[in-house]
Amino acid sequence: MDQIETAPAPSVPSVDIDPAAEETARRYIDAIVARDILGGALGSPYRDAEAERLWGVFTNRFSILTTGAYAKPHREAVRIALASI
Repeated sequence: MDQIETAPAPSVPSVDIDPAAEETARRYIDAIVARDILGGALGSPYRDAEAERLWGVFTNRFSILTTGAYAKPHREAVRIALASI
């Protein structure tokens, strides 16, 4: 029998977000999840998973926006990353 190889799940990138921006982002994501029709039907496990997924999307985009030659200022990167989820 062949063995199945497993790969570790991709982790959320480690980014340096100031606490006020993190609180804003989490509140924004919570508002998105609260208005999701599936969240009402599927309950808390779905809402928690969706909030975590959106947090991962946000941190990934924030990380991309704040690194490299064309890095955006912190506040602008938060605004752009939130607008893109």
